[in-house]
Amino acid sequence: VYVKPIRATIERYYRIQNLDMDEIDPDGTNLPMFLYNLDQKVFDSFNDWLSSNFRFRIKIQPSEGHIELLVAEQGKDFRNTVDLGFGYTQMLPILAIVWKTVFLDSDKPSRKGEKALEHIIIIEQPELHLHPRFQARFARMLSILARLRNDVGIDVRFIVETHSETILNILGEQVEEGIINIEDVNILLTEQNEEGISSIRSTVFNNEGYIEDWPRNFFEDAD
Repeated sequence: VYVKPIRATIERYYRIQNLDMDEIDPDGTNLPMFLYNLDQKVFDSFNDWLSSNFRFRIKIQPSEGHIELLVAEQGKDFRNTVDLGFGYTQMLPILAIVWKTVFLDSDKPSRKGEKALEHIIIIEQPELHLHPRFQARFARMLSILARLRNDVGIDVRFIVETHSETILNILGEQVEEGIINIEDVNILLTEQNEEGISSIRSTVFNNEGYIEDWPRNFFEDAD
């Protein structure tokens, strides 16, 4: 499953389309209609997950052949997503795709009698237009799902391409606290040498949750 780095801008109103929505587009273009077509019990499950991990809920509001995608932050009223800033428009497709893959698709075998499918979710730059607080919650969600994979045996893995120091530091915090194991996180660094040739090398978190070797020029150089 692939999530594009730039997600579709969420609009104020969407025309209702009577189409079968089994998948969410990589940029989230069809997300409102996907949510609109969900069974109410499944939709409530998604909302409970959002509330538990990200402290907001969503609602689909039909209105004269159109729908609105509304968001209510914890302790606040529902508002149209357009009125809440660009972060929600970028984060919601990621969260919906992750939730669908982990909780709806992960127990579906490819053929009768076979084991459940392995799922790999590739996410490019989830931090774009995202407040550091939400970046932190995103990283904690990854660690929770990694723990779920170990405890329950759901085979879902993540490849996350990021420049976010916050995401990396929160994952390190989760390692230090023992929520996830060091071997649950594989850090691959892409670097260029003086000749402009790129190479990939790996590093790890230590037991204190610090990255052993940060990528060269990740931060401003300082003596």
